[in-house]
Amino acid sequence: MNLVNAAIISMRTSSKRLPNKSLAQITNQKKSVDIIIERAKLTGFPVIFATSSDQSDDKLAQIAKKHDVNVFRGALLNKIKRWNDCFEHYGITNALLIDGDDLCYDYNIAKRSMNDIQSSKFDIIWCSDEIITGLFTIAITRNAIKKLYSYMPNDNSDTDILHLYRTTGTFVIGSDIIGETTGTTRSLIEMDDQEIVTTPYSDNDSYETEGDGVLDFSELDPWSEGDL
Repeated sequence: MNLVNAAIISMRTSSKRLPNKSLAQITNQKKSVDIIIERAKLTGFPVIFATSSDQSDDKLAQIAKKHDVNVFRGALLNKIKRWNDCFEHYGITNALLIDGDDLCYDYNIAKRSMNDIQSSKFDIIWCSDEIITGLFTIAITRNAIKKLYSYMPNDNSDTDILHLYRTTGTFVIGSDIIGETTGTTRSLIEMDDQEIVTTPYSDNDSYETEGDGVLDFSELDPWSEGDL
């Protein structure tokens, strides 16, 4: 099967910071996974639900099948390998990568990015630093996925976690963290030592169908306590 262009949703239940966030009940009728699949479909490209082959993700796979989308199951920890194997299995040339917490995914931005990556020499189109989290992530080519996979071919490599050992001193925003073995570099752009607390979900049955709606709402500064 050659899909050429596709929208790939990467999702699993074993999230480290908020386990089972994909199954969170957002409205009376819809879970997080339902909303993300529906928004992915609005890109107009074939949707592939890429989860792990671990039994902990069986429920996610079942839900995805009910939405009549392709389901691919691969590596649990190494998301890059899961992407690579998915590209290979379906013969994908270009894809939108959608994360499991992209509840506000803007399918119009996604369509434009896919058009741009097909008409340019770029291998990756990334989201802007200023964009609201969850509106858009990446458009990427098969060539770029292959390059990424060449650095992380091990099934047991957890691509969602950066492990630090024998640390001394303090971390400073703006500094680079360089891997001793691979030479991989990560720039520290922010630090957060707050405890993550799960709060009750809203029972509101409606959700925005356009990213502009989210932006408009945020620009109203609804949580402001006035001028200080």
